[in-house]
Amino acid sequence: MAQLAARRYAKAIFELALENGKLDDYTDQLAFLHALFEKETALFKLMTHPDVDKEEKFTILRKAFAKQASEDILGLLQIIIKKNREKDMKDILATFLAMSKAHQNIVTAYVDAPRPLSEKELLSVII
Repeated sequence: MAQLAARRYAKAIFELALENGKLDDYTDQLAFLHALFEKETALFKLMTHPDVDKEEKFTILRKAFAKQASEDILGLLQIIIKKNREKDMKDILATFLAMSKAHQNIVTAYVDAPRPLSEKELLSVII
């Protein structure tokens, strides 16, 4: 159920990004938020804590991300909070980022080498 909800929210913001011609902007903003939630586990725990009021959660996000996030992204976060989907937030962000990469034909590759690669070898891997 959580994956279905994550996909639904991610698809909505993805379609909005395409419609507004802001895919790169939204991708940058949501990648920032996703990385922050992954790194700052205390912030994510605060956002998912049931005793923290919804308005308080949104106020914290608005203050923390006002400079990094557009009104559309803040609106998405507000809807996620209002619909009690805070626990799905990282999945929503990750799903959006995967959709964005797929749309732009971006693939993440991992190179496993028996020795460290030289600068020239690293550059030859990047296409």
